[in-house]
Amino acid sequence: MTRSRRPALTPSRSTDAVQAHLALSHGSVSWHAFPLPVRERVLTLWIELLRSHADAASTEEPTP
Repeated sequence: MTRSRRPALTPSRSTDAVQAHLALSHGSVSWHAFPLPVRERVLTLWIELLRSHADAASTEEPTP
């Protein structure tokens, strides 16, 4: 019984996407592998998280 072969996939992804995939598949993420808009969005979300955490910490009552 012969096995059918799938046709080879042609590379259609951008270089940034390929680099990001390689970084993820090797278990480490290189910051520079991500496209600039993704890095900017991550930084924006991180800053928002830190600000909300700081605001929440300043409004909490100390526990005795």
